[in-house]
Amino acid sequence: MGEKIKPDFCTTDEHRQWALRKGWPEFLPDTFVSEFSGHHEAKGTKMADWDRAFQNWMTWSSPAGRFYHASDWERHIGQAAQLARAAGPGPLVAKVMEDAPLKPMRSAGPSDAFREFRQRAKLARDMREAIRRHG
Repeated sequence: MGEKIKPDFCTTDEHRQWALRKGWPEFLPDTFVSEFSGHHEAKGTKMADWDRAFQNWMTWSSPAGRFYHASDWERHIGQAAQLARAAGPGPLVAKVMEDAPLKPMRSAGPSDAFREFRQRAKLARDMREAIRRHG
């Protein structure tokens, strides 16, 4: 009927690709894994598919989820951003960045900041599209 979670349960590239397809930061799963595995180890939970259970845990914790708490979600997003900065761009992100690098800003005026925001939003959409096509 299922098995207990393995003590070495950890995030995989598939978890990260899934998060990217949802429009979430690549390293978001890494911020959830310890509380997820600790919770289920402590309870002795048995599951047939631990990867799907992990995805459900994150989905339910997201803004559209039934266990959403803004402060927890923001903490996870912040931790994922720190992990991403530490890891640097992965091969797919590097490829997209190479194809569409950000242009340096000339001044810090409001219109330039908005232009950079739009450029970064387009880059994020392009990255999601590239991941969907290749991932």
